[in-house]
Amino acid sequence: MSNILIIDHRSSIIKELEEALTQRGYNPETKSYKELSGIKAQDYDAIFSGGGYTKIKGNNDLENEVFLMYQAEYEKVPFMGICHGAQICSDRLGGHISEIEPRKGIFKDYEIKEQDPILEGIEIKNLKAFEWHEYGIDSVPDNYEIIITDSTGKIQMARRKGFDFYIVQFHPEAKRPKEKPATNTEPILDNFLKRVS
Repeated sequence: MSNILIIDHRSSIIKELEEALTQRGYNPETKSYKELSGIKAQDYDAIFSGGGYTKIKGNNDLENEVFLMYQAEYEKVPFMGICHGAQICSDRLGGHISEIEPRKGIFKDYEIKEQDPILEGIEIKNLKAFEWHEYGIDSVPDNYEIIITDSTGKIQMARRKGFDFYIVQFHPEAKRPKEKPATNTEPILDNFLKRVS
């Protein structure tokens, strides 16, 4: 069984990520971003940095998580930053984020910028994803390639070149509405998990 870490930033959606992984046969371990001291990326087969509401700029409580991101990159541990996790990655690893008018709901205004194996089984013109955030990703570090943007030009998905290290602004784990989902982002989660040993 693969050992998967989920980093929680006080998100109400984190349970959906736990459930999505459990349904796929994984037994994820969830830790608060404040409980990462001494945690080593190489002890995990994959790491997810989930959504939430923590302050990003000037938040010293994120330093252990940022160190874990660098470790994951160095050790080539598959990593996915989702929503707030993507914003932290972008901001702390050399990109730029900015406050936006809160964006919550199901969106379909996406444009593919770069083909990537994580999009296998996804028709971008039909992609419908759930978003809930107050920061937009304006730029990513130079060693990242942009995969998807939205109609405002904000970055929705990017990847560290040559690594299984992704940032995803929307929630690939979230089904909305829950009873009869219109969202269709689950293949992204499945394609990422193919990289997990």
